[in-house]
Amino acid sequence: MRPTAERLGVDHQQLQQFVTSSTWDYTTVRMNVARWAVEAIDPAAYVDARTSLKALVRLAKLRWRVEHDYREFTTGLGIDHFEGRSFVGWHRHVTLTVLAQAFCTLLRLDPKAMRRPDPLCRAA
Repeated sequence: MRPTAERLGVDHQQLQQFVTSSTWDYTTVRMNVARWAVEAIDPAAYVDARTSLKALVRLAKLRWRVEHDYREFTTGLGIDHFEGRSFVGWHRHVTLTVLAQAFCTLLRLDPKAMRRPDPLCRAA
């Protein structure tokens, strides 16, 4: 809550009190605060005249990479499939899923490194 309050230029304790003690439905309060934040913090404010087109394209591709990895993390590797009740079980599940994600990333970066040698191909 503190970073949002600093960006909006309001006291974070007052914002926290407003969100938690409001008689409105909390989802409506959050949507209103988010709408107000978007209006107050223009996304174009983070880009100045010195930002090159190459840097903007790199950042856009980086966002796509993060979204792709998250989709792979949830659908392909099953980070969201855990239904246990203990922290230890959740921790093991997340640890193994993160290791699987790291393995997939290494394969994607260098697919030939993990491939077995072809027995039909003769060495020259």
